[in-house]
Amino acid sequence: MWTADAWNEYGDGSIFVFSSPSDVQKYIGRHLASKERALLREGGVLRTRAPDVATLRLDVESDDPHIVTVPALTLGDVDPSHRSRGGYMLAEAAAEDAIPLSQETLVYTGVTPGELALAERAPATLGFDDSWSSSATTPAARYARCARTSPVCWRSGSGALGWWAFSPCRSPT
Repeated sequence: MWTADAWNEYGDGSIFVFSSPSDVQKYIGRHLASKERALLREGGVLRTRAPDVATLRLDVESDDPHIVTVPALTLGDVDPSHRSRGGYMLAEAAAEDAIPLSQETLVYTGVTPGELALAERAPATLGFDDSWSSSATTPAARYARCARTSPVCWRSGSGALGWWAFSPCRSPT
């Protein structure tokens, strides 16, 4: 998952970008209706709160700032913890609209309480700055977040978290 370098006309939070509709489903913790999956595949944004609009204007921040208008649909029953996001879109659509992506966030679903505790202790245990990682528990996901440019020892495969495979929206195995 990434953050789009674009803001919607309502200024109501970052737009999170996923590789597929199934990754969005895993993140929000519910099945997407066929019209919601279709909207994502058509390059649209699934909004997390009202107003429910048919199109959404995105102000793109880049070396070549521009405005794009995309189809939109508001998710009616998303968990309240997701209301601070401006919406969700697919990486393919972001690329087609020349929307740069930043701040990769690595999402893991199906994490046990013991695995979550290990992940929360790992940066301090391994001597790294723990401000580059965070964890949260929502009905949809438990996640660990790190900046793309941060030194992430967890990728080394050594230490307490050697079993973690850093791949978006996959359970550690």
